[in-house]
Amino acid sequence: MRRAAFATLLALATAAQAQDIRGTWQADGKPQRVLKIGKSARTYHGDLYNLGDEAPGAPRNGNGISTITLADRGVRFSLDDAQGDFNGTLADDGNSIAGTWKMLYGPPQPLTFTRATRQTAWVIDPSPHKTLFVTVQPGVKREVLD
Repeated sequence: MRRAAFATLLALATAAQAQDIRGTWQADGKPQRVLKIGKSARTYHGDLYNLGDEAPGAPRNGNGISTITLADRGVRFSLDDAQGDFNGTLADDGNSIAGTWKMLYGPPQPLTFTRATRQTAWVIDPSPHKTLFVTVQPGVKREVLD
């Protein structure tokens, strides 16, 4: 009897852990994206970072997400200050979220976030800046950070 109760509790704990989406998630592609998810009280929230060169109209680096919903295994969020919506499904093992990224212009794109560990997490530059190239003389450009 005790073994059956322990097995049931273990299964429930494992299911609850798989449903916890807090942490760092990464999506490889152009641009690489990092999704950092936190939780306060009953609500998930986060920030989305684009690493590398951004396409025109892409969300800014560190764009906030006030609410991330998790219903069953469905994960949804919209960016607060830019056009961008994600609708995906959390994998059974809780280590990936596969879905669709949709911006105001252009067709929806497949996007899969994978849970990052301390060893696999990409570095996010903490100083917000833009890289520009300034022509200093014909044929010579310098890279500057703004």
